[in-house]
Amino acid sequence: MEKLKISVKLHCEPKPVFTALLNAAQHSKITESECLIQPSEKSKFSILNGTVKGSITELFPYKRMLVSWRHNEYDPSDKDSIVEFLFIYKDEHTLLTITHSQIPDEWSAKIKEIWKKKYFKNLKLTFNKP
Repeated sequence: MEKLKISVKLHCEPKPVFTALLNAAQHSKITESECLIQPSEKSKFSILNGTVKGSITELFPYKRMLVSWRHNEYDPSDKDSIVEFLFIYKDEHTLLTITHSQIPDEWSAKIKEIWKKKYFKNLKLTFNKP
């Protein structure tokens, strides 16, 4: 199993980013794909046009979010991945750090690309406006 840690610096407070990730319409806009999500613990979600499903395990508003995460092409014997979102606000910026663990070995590169291209690229465009 692999573990990935990746961060992005956003020019905003944590609240709008945290809120956008838990709002189906905003999440869909950021990822440019269909998203079904409820902003509450223990709720299930479907993101990236249904290719990823999971549930929200823990929510600490504007600070931390923990989710189970499973790509529909994972082998049935693979465990669900765990994704932790940390939001740290300092010097008028939010540092969003994603730690994605329990990634099946053969999925590490693809998962990194999903975070970079589907999330971080558009989060920067959305929240780093002048």
